[in-house]
Amino acid sequence: MSIAPFALLLAAFAPSVWATQTNPATWTLARVLNQVAQRSPAVLAAHAGIDEAKSHVGQARAHWFGTVDLYTISNHYNVPMLIQPITAFPPPKTFGKQFANDQLAYGIEAKLPLDFSLRIAAEVDAASAAERASRWNARNVELQTLLTASAVYRNIQALHGKRSALEEELKALRKAEATARSSFKAGLSTRLKLLRVQSGVEKVRAGLAGVDGQIASLKADLASLMGLNHWAGDVTPLTTPPAHIPAAVGVAPFVQAAEQADAATGYKVSAAKRALLPQFFIGARWNENGRNGFKDDFFTRDIQLGFKWNLWSGFGQVSSIDAAQAAHIQASEKARGAQLKLAAIRASARARWHAQALAWEANRAGVAAAREAADSAQGQFKAGLLAATSLLQAEAALSGSRAAETATLARWWEANDALRYAEGLPPMTLSAPSN
Repeated sequence: MSIAPFALLLAAFAPSVWATQTNPATWTLARVLNQVAQRSPAVLAAHAGIDEAKSHVGQARAHWFGTVDLYTISNHYNVPMLIQPITAFPPPKTFGKQFANDQLAYGIEAKLPLDFSLRIAAEVDAASAAERASRWNARNVELQTLLTASAVYRNIQALHGKRSALEEELKALRKAEATARSSFKAGLSTRLKLLRVQSGVEKVRAGLAGVDGQIASLKADLASLMGLNHWAGDVTPLTTPPAHIPAAVGVAPFVQAAEQADAATGYKVSAAKRALLPQFFIGARWNENGRNGFKDDFFTRDIQLGFKWNLWSGFGQVSSIDAAQAAHIQASEKARGAQLKLAAIRASARARWHAQALAWEANRAGVAAAREAADSAQGQFKAGLLAATSLLQAEAALSGSRAAETATLARWWEANDALRYAEGLPPMTLSAPSN
C-alpha cells in the first residue's frame, strides 16, 4: 500500500482548506495529517508489515500444492552384493549390462500432500488471521501517528496563543514604560517606578524567548512525524471549539488487531494438535540411472502413495502444542485488555471533553474580567494613581487568562481527537477543517 487510506480521505477536502490560507507558509491540520499519512516512517513500516503478512499466507497455501524437485546423484558402491547378482550358481548372463560401482542418476520428483488431517488448512487459517491482524494494526499505527501529530499541532497552536498573549502584554507594558519615563523626566514619579515597569518588560521578553524555543522543539517533532528533516511552516490560529462530541459508533483498530491475533493463535493450537495425526502424501518420480558417463543407462518411473506418522520426537510435538496454547492464552488476554483499554479511553476522553468545554467557557469569562481590570489599571497608572507592581500584576493576569483560554481549547480538541481515535477515525473533522 503506497498511499495510506486516510491520506485519500484527507486529500479529498484538503484543497478547500488550503484555499483559505493567506500565508503560503501556514499549514492547516489537514495538510499536516495528509503529509503524515503519506510520509511517516512508522506508517510506511506498518504497511510494509501487511505485505509481509500476505507473503506468509502465500507460504502457508503453497504447502497444498506440494513440491517438484530436479535432482542428480552420483553413487559409489563398495559392497559386491549391490553391484553383482547373487545366485547359487555361476552368474547368469546379463548381456554386458552388469551393475557398476560408480553410478550417476538424475531425474525429477513430485510430491503432493493429502491434507486429510487438516493441518495445512489450520496453518492457512492462522496466517490469514495474522494478515487481518496486520491490516488492523497498520490502521491503528496510522491513527496513533495521526493522533500524535495532531496533539503536537495543537500544542504549537496553544503556544502561539500564549505568545500572542505575551505580545499583547508587552505592548501594554511598552506604553506603561513610556508613560513612566515621561513622568520620571517631569519629576512626577520616582525612578523605582520606571525600573519596575522595565523589569516587567524584560520578564515578558524572556517569556517570549522561552515560548519560541518550545515552538521550535515541537516543530522538529512534527517534522519527524511527517518524514521531513526540517519543517519551517506555521500553524493556523486556534479559535473554534469542536462542534459536538463524537458518537461511539465506530470500530477501534487496536481492538480488532488484538482479536485477530487471538484468532491466529487459536488456529496455531489446532495446527500443532493436527500434526500428531498421520500425514498422507502422493508422489511420482522419473529417474534415469547408469554408469558414470551415461553408459548402459536405464530409466524408471514410479508412483508412491503413503503416510508418515511420527511416534516419537523427544516430546517436541507436545512442547509445540504447549507453546501454541500459551501463546493463545497470552493473545486472548491481550484482546481482553484491548477491550478494557477502549472503554477506559472512551470514558476518559468523554470526561475530558466535557471538562475542557466547561473550562473554556470559564476562561472566556475570565479573559473578559481580566481585560477590564487591565484597562482600568492602565488608566489609573497613567493618572499616577496606581503602583507599577499593581499594573504588572493586572497585565500578567490578562496575559495568563488569554493563554489559558487557548490552551484549554487545544486540550478540548485533543479530547475530541482521542474520542475519534477510539472510533477508528482520524483526528480531522469536516465541520471545522481549519482547526
